Order: sequence, then structure tokens, then C-alpha cells
Amino acid sequence: MANVYKAKCAACHGAAGDANTPAGKALKVASFTSEAALKETDADLLAVAKNGKGKMPAWQGKLSDDQLKELVSYIRTLQKK
Repeated sequence: MANVYKAKCAACHGAAGDANTPAGKALKVASFTSEAALKETDADLLAVAKNGKGKMPAWQGKLSDDQLKELVSYIRTLQKK
């Protein structure tokens, strides 16, 4: 799943999930380690990944449901570092 994250998410969310990228800063992307992100449920994160949010694209139809769930699990590993 790291490869999917790197290809689809890291440009804005950063390799470590801290949103410390030019695109992340320009788009005011929240860090996955922010207090707000840590409080989101897996279902919340899954809904954002599926449907998009703000300028973030929707990934439903581009990634399978299983891939999206694995992506949320991968994001959780970034939050624990």
C-alpha cells in the first residue's frame, strides 16, 4: 500500500503524512498527525478518500474498496510514528 500512497497521496500529504510539501502547504492540507486527523474514525478517513474533500480528488472508482481500506490502514501507521 505504500506504493499507492506514494503515487496518489504523498505529493500533497507528504511521505510521512505531515503535509510538509509545496502542494500540501499551498492547498493547506492537514497533517495526518494533527489532533483533528487523529480523532477521525476509519470510516471518516475512508469517506474522504472515496469522495474527496475540498481540492482533494475522489478516489472511488479509481481505487478498489479494498485498496481504499488498506490506504486508511497505511495512514494509521503514519500516525503512530
